[in-house]
Amino acid sequence: METPIECSPPVSAGADIITRASKAKLDTSHLYEAVIDLSSEGLMTANCINRAAGILLSDLGLPDYFFETITKESLKNILAAIAKSIDIKKESVSLHPWVADISFDLSQGGRAQHVRIATQTTRDKMEKLMGSQLSGHRREYYYNPDSEYYTHIFTPETVADYDKDKFKASRFLFSLDADYNATPKLTRDRYEKVLEKVSQSVIPVIEVFNLSDIGETRFMFNSDFERPQIGVLRKLFSDHGLTITRAYWEPYFTRSGVVSSINSLYVQGELSRRQEEDLLDDLRAYLSFPVSDITRLYVKGSLSFREMLFAGNAVDFVHLFIFKEKGTRTDREIMKSLSSQDHQEAFSQRIHESNKFTYVYRMVMDAAGSHPDLIRFLYRLFDRKFNPATPSDVSDKVLETEKKQFSSILDARFIEHPMAHDIFSFMFKFLEAVSKTNFYKPEKRAFCFRLDDTILDPMVFKQPVFGIFFVNGHYACGTHMRAEDIARGGLRLIRVTPANHARELGNSVLLNYALGPKAQRLKHKDICESGSKGVIVPHTLYSKCSLDALYDYTEGIMDLMLPDSRVTDHYGKPEMIFSGRMREPHRLWTPWQTGPGKGGMNSGGPFPPERALESPMTPMAF
Repeated sequence: METPIECSPPVSAGADIITRASKAKLDTSHLYEAVIDLSSEGLMTANCINRAAGILLSDLGLPDYFFETITKESLKNILAAIAKSIDIKKESVSLHPWVADISFDLSQGGRAQHVRIATQTTRDKMEKLMGSQLSGHRREYYYNPDSEYYTHIFTPETVADYDKDKFKASRFLFSLDADYNATPKLTRDRYEKVLEKVSQSVIPVIEVFNLSDIGETRFMFNSDFERPQIGVLRKLFSDHGLTITRAYWEPYFTRSGVVSSINSLYVQGELSRRQEEDLLDDLRAYLSFPVSDITRLYVKGSLSFREMLFAGNAVDFVHLFIFKEKGTRTDREIMKSLSSQDHQEAFSQRIHESNKFTYVYRMVMDAAGSHPDLIRFLYRLFDRKFNPATPSDVSDKVLETEKKQFSSILDARFIEHPMAHDIFSFMFKFLEAVSKTNFYKPEKRAFCFRLDDTILDPMVFKQPVFGIFFVNGHYACGTHMRAEDIARGGLRLIRVTPANHARELGNSVLLNYALGPKAQRLKHKDICESGSKGVIVPHTLYSKCSLDALYDYTEGIMDLMLPDSRVTDHYGKPEMIFSGRMREPHRLWTPWQTGPGKGGMNSGGPFPPERALESPMTPMAF
């Protein structure tokens, strides 16, 4: 027979608990009956249950509406779960810091919910384990700074559980909730309006509301990450002196099938204008960022926010362009000995494939993640070179000096790890080859970098390339190559699946070269234009988001074409971009065919989202 859990002497008197319950709008009769039922079962004393009720009512930071609709059975479950995990020290009562998490299911009104509670000690482990459980679900997050308890509440259903015809009246999942009419109309309308703005804007939309009546500030934006990013958002807001006390995710229907929600974050207090602008700049940058495992270095504090953004782009740059620079003497001799052009092309292809099989993405990411100090070294120089707020005094001579110092560090650290040495040595080219970037521009759709041809393997890319653009966005990455300043070509959007994505991404640079500077130059040998081409590779999760991928690409390149004081230009020459019709229209809508104020490149103006898959597009010929 189990021994009853004893929690004496009482810390929270019954009268005090009743007062707190009434203040939180909890039905006191439900509370009384729950305490009686649990104590009568003989496993817990009434005093122990009272203490659990004190934690539930005061320490978890749950809103009043949570208690207004809770049933007696659900209340019993949650009190029992908390009571079994409490720790009493003198006159204080708290949850055991080592408890893995408190989990239980409950019914609220007409819907089922899952609840998980963790302490500061077990928060990260719990959220990591819950990652796949939370995506696509209606969910809530609560944090009490005083007790440092974290609560996640989520419903079991997702958008995918319903037929698309169910979302004709509203695209939101909450419209199918049994308690839909109980949700305030003002709240429902707020989400509908934000979704409309998100759907009609090219640049990520972030709505900020000062709720002076309750002393909070609310941020609303679109969230379609593969896994919940609450850890990164929590750290980002903390960097700006703010604490996220509660958050909500409301999923909505998308034709692409990508799990998407409108996210509402609440922080205590009112922000100054400068504080708000700085936070929005960073939040927009993250919404334009290709999220990867590099974010864990930021959450752990190994990298700052901008160092993380730099690291993510540097890793993707290395993965796309890296080639073996040392020990290639034999390969060069073999290449010279081949008299047939076809044989040379085949050997070049073998060299390219060897590079891709040697320096795989996981290896590049692991190297960057294991040596954050080297990332900080590189970012310091990158920041000096491109940050408009700095003197931008990194000359070629300075870079050469810093490169020698960096190489000395690599030689000493990677004596037994030549691959890691090659990765970081090539990563330094990111500083040397980039001449222009929108990295520090606050309002952007994707990160874009103008590069020179020193990043290309001379044994593979034999013909001259005038300019290279590397675009890295939330939905896709892409490259653009042109043989001359004035060049004619087009765009190719790659169809990807989870099975072929790595292969297509690895071959995208060589494909870009073959289709653009090489093939287009031959096609246009009798006219003035030289050859160019753009290749766009959507990220796996967004393989069906063709228009979003196109926006990432075109908006990124346009940022570098238009004069902007926030874009440090070391290239120093004006560049042109040409647009024209391709021979075959695609089933996408073209935003640059509209007039001023109706949408278009960099306008941030509206475009009809529901026509995105129905109207023909005339893509830009870069």
